[in-house]
Amino acid sequence: MIEKMITKDVVRTQIRCGDWKEAIHEGLEPLRNKGYITESYEEAILKNFEEMGTYMVIAPGVVLSHARPEDGVLKMGLSIMNLVEGINFGHETNDPVHLVLSLAASDNTSHLEMLRELMSVLMEEDKLNTLKFEKDSERIVALFKNQ
Repeated sequence: MIEKMITKDVVRTQIRCGDWKEAIHEGLEPLRNKGYITESYEEAILKNFEEMGTYMVIAPGVVLSHARPEDGVLKMGLSIMNLVEGINFGHETNDPVHLVLSLAASDNTSHLEMLRELMSVLMEEDKLNTLKFEKDSERIVALFKNQ
């Protein structure tokens, strides 16, 4: 499933952001461009961070930004963005973030298989480091083939 979703048009590399809000905004750009989310989706993610803290910083250097399907998801998607310089999200142990994953789940269950496949990639240190630091988006796309 994930290999069909991770294409060059949803991968951005070596992006510069000034703070965590800009990183969320830039990470969502491919999903906006594809018409997968509405503007209200970003607002919901920012609100979740402000109300619930940094739970979306799921591992050292990795944030999985998301909100509820009803907050503005039109179609399921996932985008991947790595940063030139790490950004602090306020997480005690997992800052700075170098990898921004943006998930748009269209319902409560259809994305679970995709997340399982994503986690299998994130659990391999060499693949995780490629996601965090690779400059060539084609190499990132290649990580998800045959998952």
